[in-house]
Amino acid sequence: MRVAGSSMSPVLRHNDLIFTYKRKKINVNKIVVVNVRKLGFIVKRVHSVSRDCVRLKGDNPRLASSVCDADIPLTLIAGTVFLSIRTKTISFYGHDIIVSINFFLV
Repeated sequence: MRVAGSSMSPVLRHNDLIFTYKRKKINVNKIVVVNVRKLGFIVKRVHSVSRDCVRLKGDNPRLASSVCDADIPLTLIAGTVFLSIRTKTISFYGHDIIVSINFFLV
């Protein structure tokens, strides 16, 4: 999936390619993809988790989102981001590793 917009900048940028996996447990500060009916797929960071909902936030303080002010049901989470690819860059979330071809594992 490709990122559209800059609400998650600087971690994720417009046109970054992201990969997700489905998790049973959603953790605070993880980046997730959520399928919101009227907006489609959105990418945000988990701000808080309750029993059956999450609250999200974007990383870019200059941009606001109506999704960040709402309780989002856990059932709408399509996946947790584990990998992003930018031009000559790959980021794995949870680890920092740099390899010779400019791939970054975060």
